Amino acid sequence: MKTILKRIVAACCSFLLFGELMFPNLGFADNNSVNETVSVRNVGRASNNVYIPAGLKFSVELVENISSKGTKKGSQIKIRVKDNILINDVVVVEKGSLGTAYIVTARKAGGLGRKGKLEILANEVRTINGIKVPLRGGISGKGKTDGGAGAIAAAVTVVGGLFMKGTNITYQEGTSFEVEVKKDVDLGCTKENLAKAMDPNMPHGISIRTQ
Repeated sequence: MKTILKRIVAACCSFLLFGELMFPNLGFADNNSVNETVSVRNVGRASNNVYIPAGLKFSVELVENISSKGTKKGSQIKIRVKDNILINDVVVVEKGSLGTAYIVTARKAGGLGRKGKLEILANEVRTINGIKVPLRGGISGKGKTDGGAGAIAAAVTVVGGLFMKGTNITYQEGTSFEVEVKKDVDLGCTKENLAKAMDPNMPHGISIRTQ
C-alpha cells in the first residue's frame, strides 16, 4: 500500500512540474500575478495623499441656452457644478464653480423633415486649489419633425417632402446632467493638511521664491 501511495504522489508531482514547465500561464505557478495586478493598479498613487476617486458621480448644469441652430461642432461651453463635493467634511469642489464641456455634434434642422441634433460632452472642473478633474458623460438629443401641413403635402406628392421641416433642439440654461470622474485625481495634499489646501482664502497658483 505504501508503495502504491508513493507512486501516486510521485506521479502527481511529475504532472504538476510538467504542467508548470510546458504551460506556465495555466495557473500552476504561484500567485505573484495577483500581487502584480494590485501593484499596477496603485502605481502613481502617493500613499499619503488624498484622492478624488475615479467613478465619482455628480450633477452639473448648463450656464447658457445651447441650440443646434448656430452652434458649431468643437465649440467649448461652460458648465456649473450643482453641489459641493466634500472629502472628510472638507469642500474640495465648490457648488457653483465653473467647468468646461464641448459640443461634439451640432446639426441644424432642415428640409425633408431633418431634425436638429445636439450632443454635449463634459470635459473638466477644478478643485479649490486649482487641480483639474477630468470628466466623462454628457447630454444629447434631437428636434422633431413637422407633423402639420408639410406632412399632408408629403402624403399627396413626393415633392411635398421638400416642404417638411424638422425643428432644432435647444437646451435651456440650467439644464442638468450627470457626469463621472474619469480617473483618480491626486489633490496634492494629505488628510492632515487637506483643509488648509482647500481654504478658498489661501492663494493658489504658481509660486516663485527669490533668494
